Amino acid sequence: MTIWFLITLCLSYLCLRVQSSAQSCCQTKAEGKELKRVLSEIELPPTSSKRDTPAIVNVSLHIETMRNIASEVTLDFYIIQKWQDARLALKLGGELNESILISGRGRPEPMWYPDTYFLLVHSLLYSHEEQSVELQPDNYIEHIRKVRLITPCTPNVLLFPFDFVNCTLQLSSFGFNVLDVSYQWDVVRTPNAVYVDPLNNDADHLGFQILPTKHLQYKCIYGPYEFSCLKAVVSLKRSFSIYLLQIYVPATLLVVLSWLTFWVNIKATPARASLSVTTVLSILTLATRSAAQNEKHVNGKVTSLDIYVYVCFIFVILAMLEFSLSDFVACNESSEPQKQLNGSAATYRLATFSRRFFKDGDHVNRIARVLLPVSFLAFNFVYWTVLTVAVWSQ
Repeated sequence: MTIWFLITLCLSYLCLRVQSSAQSCCQTKAEGKELKRVLSEIELPPTSSKRDTPAIVNVSLHIETMRNIASEVTLDFYIIQKWQDARLALKLGGELNESILISGRGRPEPMWYPDTYFLLVHSLLYSHEEQSVELQPDNYIEHIRKVRLITPCTPNVLLFPFDFVNCTLQLSSFGFNVLDVSYQWDVVRTPNAVYVDPLNNDADHLGFQILPTKHLQYKCIYGPYEFSCLKAVVSLKRSFSIYLLQIYVPATLLVVLSWLTFWVNIKATPARASLSVTTVLSILTLATRSAAQNEKHVNGKVTSLDIYVYVCFIFVILAMLEFSLSDFVACNESSEPQKQLNGSAATYRLATFSRRFFKDGDHVNRIARVLLPVSFLAFNFVYWTVLTVAVWSQ
């Protein structure tokens, strides 16, 4: 009898607990529905009737990843918007003592949110899952949402690969002018307004170094209306060490290699010809490969890298022309060259003209040993000086 009594008592207790939990759950759902109903009545921006105090929307960005950095970049980031709405306390019957967080797809609709849109982007995708709305004390509302977009970047093509790449984000209200909504950077939450996560970022793997971001606030004019706009510039410094090792150093060594023909025996024509042709083909291959690899970064424009490579190509061609000239002079070293032996009157006149400046083929080589290296050193001095000044002035 005692056992049955205990069993009955336990079952009664369990029934009471289940009933209490069900009532609590129903009450929570009812409160949630009531909260969403109240918030859905706030459909207009919190401006005054006199329209002289617009709604202040504080904005900050948290950039997670940067991919495919070239003339445009793909950004994954969180946009954090915070504004104050005095109607929140009126609808809820008083100010909140603690924050209420609503995350995911369950955000209140059609509650008013800033109709923020991004200017001049190539692609834009909002996440419906990764978002949250937090109702805070003092009638503040904070909305966080993940965004993926493709925005243009502006590299300084002429200074490539020593340039800086600036990727711009511009945002504004789509329908409310400056009398209704005013945007400001939230430097309280994020000191620099735009935070770029260095750990989850691919910029370093793509050959870029992230620099401090710049941000400003200004007014956009569209027709007769002014809109509040924000602008953030994410600056990236290109890592140029790979270009030095793969292009600059090989191009310089090929030029130096082409000078070896000046010291090879003047009578070793096959060896000198092979060396000249090999250096010409090598520098041409290097120039073609460099142009193909860097096409996505420069969009067919002339860069400082192109200038250096093609000047090196010209010096290699000059070394080959010097070989031809010295060989020609060496073959016509006699004091009275015979027109019949040289095959034509033009060749005879050219040989006669060359003897006015050069004694023999070795004389041509001795001049080239000084003239071409000094000219190449002078070019390098001017090139790197001008480039350094231009880079520092960016």
